[in-house]
Amino acid sequence: MVRGVRIRSTVDSLVQIDPSYENLALKTSGAVTTVVAGSTPGLNECGIATITVAGCNNPVLAIRCDSNFVGLLSRTSSGGTYTWKIIANTPVVTVSYWVFDTTDVAQMQFNTTRGMRVRNPANNRVVFDSRYKYLRVIAMANSTQASTHPMPQADGFCVALSNVSVFTAVTYIGAGGGPQFWTRYVFTKMVGFRTVAGAVETQGFDIYRNAYETPTPSPMPPPAFYGSYQAIGMVADVRNY
Repeated sequence: MVRGVRIRSTVDSLVQIDPSYENLALKTSGAVTTVVAGSTPGLNECGIATITVAGCNNPVLAIRCDSNFVGLLSRTSSGGTYTWKIIANTPVVTVSYWVFDTTDVAQMQFNTTRGMRVRNPANNRVVFDSRYKYLRVIAMANSTQASTHPMPQADGFCVALSNVSVFTAVTYIGAGGGPQFWTRYVFTKMVGFRTVAGAVETQGFDIYRNAYETPTPSPMPPPAFYGSYQAIGMVADVRNY
């Protein structure tokens, strides 16, 4: 006889937790305030902040900002220490954040000896422990343009930043110095997320701008785009986190 545990939904009877269950639990949370990102055109209108967390396995960073757009600039790691750099479309703004990781390195939320723990019999790893707060995904925000994604609740949600969404556009426009001169424009944009009442919004904002006159190129190149506007965010409920 095979022994084990299965927890099913009372709504549709789907198995929600069993020995093969995998999820991330809350490791830490906090808030950071950005500072001006740089002096070059574009960056001088943005704010940057760094979040560093030690003792990680495979962490996910989620953020919430109700007033401005925030994107992921980079993620690096050294051993179990992870560092995220986030960038906003204003020099100074406060951004709330949550970091989720595997149960064995997450932070216990209910300090009690009573509860329920589920292990994977193949490796004896704890895959669920009722004393931890697990990631509750409610939606995905996936877009290739400025857009609004309605949420199933009015507030209390954050966006997990899964990829760096940066793209560069290069184009030529006729300059005022005569038909033989053109202005070459280069824009680099970051795609950021903003949490508003009942929705998550995405929008691109400049992190680099450059323009200079040049003789007429021969042949005239078409507008060029490099990188991706693809913004992917996993939206999680953190109302009691």
